[in-house]
Amino acid sequence: MRILFLFASLFLLSTAGCSQTDPAVPTLEDKIGQMLMVGFRGMEVTAEDPIVEDIQQLNLGGIILFDYDVPRQSPERNIESPQQVRTLTGQLQSFSETLLLIGIDQEGGRVVRLKPKFGFPETVSAQYLGSLNNPDSTQHFAHQQAELISSLGINVNFCAGGRSQH
Repeated sequence: MRILFLFASLFLLSTAGCSQTDPAVPTLEDKIGQMLMVGFRGMEVTAEDPIVEDIQQLNLGGIILFDYDVPRQSPERNIESPQQVRTLTGQLQSFSETLLLIGIDQEGGRVVRLKPKFGFPETVSAQYLGSLNNPDSTQHFAHQQAELISSLGINVNFCAGGRSQH
């Protein structure tokens, strides 16, 4: 009986703090939230914004930024200027307990969210770089693009190699 009591006591001690409410142990909901990357409307965020509530309560893993609001057919979504984007990404990160993935689709060519009309530099397309067939030029422009998005607090670029329309 004494051995049984000893084993029961050791078991209870070893499982103490391992409940589902332990903040160090991610819940299924936290894990699901980390797999989501969502868009939102706004040039800035405050603690009262719905996206901040989603970041904090749903443990969102990422945010994607857009320059145009397709459903509303409005040219205002998340991008206004380099300083505004830098501020916005900093605000978003400040409300998250984990590093957010902040993404953009900045391919160059036809798909460009960081447009010159917002104060961003011109970009070149993959098709243009392919026609040059010069690895040094490709590396130069890729590095330039990576430096730009990194300086804005963006850490994911959804650029993809496309096929020529020929």
